[in-house]
Amino acid sequence: MFCLGYQSKSHSVYHPQANPVERKNRDLKPRLAMMVDKSRRPSPNYKVNDLVWVKLHPLSKTSQNRSAKLMPRRDGPYIVLSQRSITTFVVASCDKPDEPLDVYHTSALTPFLNGTETSLL
Repeated sequence: MFCLGYQSKSHSVYHPQANPVERKNRDLKPRLAMMVDKSRRPSPNYKVNDLVWVKLHPLSKTSQNRSAKLMPRRDGPYIVLSQRSITTFVVASCDKPDEPLDVYHTSALTPFLNGTETSLL
């Protein structure tokens, strides 16, 4: 760059600690996380042999005149066979309770209560 008549000036490396806004944001982050966690709905605790709905992901097929908007959102009921981790469960069909169907995350399951789907508003 020297041949163009431009001489580069050395500058200090950026340090977020020196910026008061960055320091304030760093201090606010854990406080906001605690505040948001207070209003969070607790995840349902499924046990073995509980009945659950499984969330579907329907696709539209215009050739068959099917619209995803009008198709069922959940399928079931299914039986919880076991818990793989804190958030994943092995699910089986009610017809064949000994044969595992698939593994689902908690977010894809809805509790099955008294033969009706529970609303999660």
